[in-house]
Amino acid sequence: MKYVNDKFLHSDLIVLGCIATINCYILLVMGKVIDGMDVFLKSLSLFQVIGILLSLITVQTLIELYVRYINKGKTAFLVSRFVLGVFVMFMAYILVVTTGGSSGYDGIIKNMTSWEFYNLMTIEFMFFCFAVAYEKAEHKRYQNKSSDDVTC
Repeated sequence: MKYVNDKFLHSDLIVLGCIATINCYILLVMGKVIDGMDVFLKSLSLFQVIGILLSLITVQTLIELYVRYINKGKTAFLVSRFVLGVFVMFMAYILVVTTGGSSGYDGIIKNMTSWEFYNLMTIEFMFFCFAVAYEKAEHKRYQNKSSDDVTC
């Protein structure tokens, strides 16, 4: 079964990947599994940061090429959308910390209460619901537009 769907990017899965990345990182830091990565990112030189970013971009490009030209299955495409969300959030965090846009969030995450985490989850859930509603509206609009052009 070949699955080629160039019309829709499945933005709901991209958003789900972003949300999953944020929550996994927060849970790992709050659970003291890792100590965070702010100190590590700040210790990198400019060339090391560029190397990491280029490596991540290369891996994501290879995933996209694989899904577009080698494995055109629906499952592979949907998993690649989720991975794209993880990629976007991870790249954004690396760029924010290494360029000095923020001093990092590990201290804030370590001091986060369970109530604040639940509030974050609620906001993320609402944002995800908006993304799903938008995706459904786009599908419906596309279906209505294509059914209007059909002549019998």
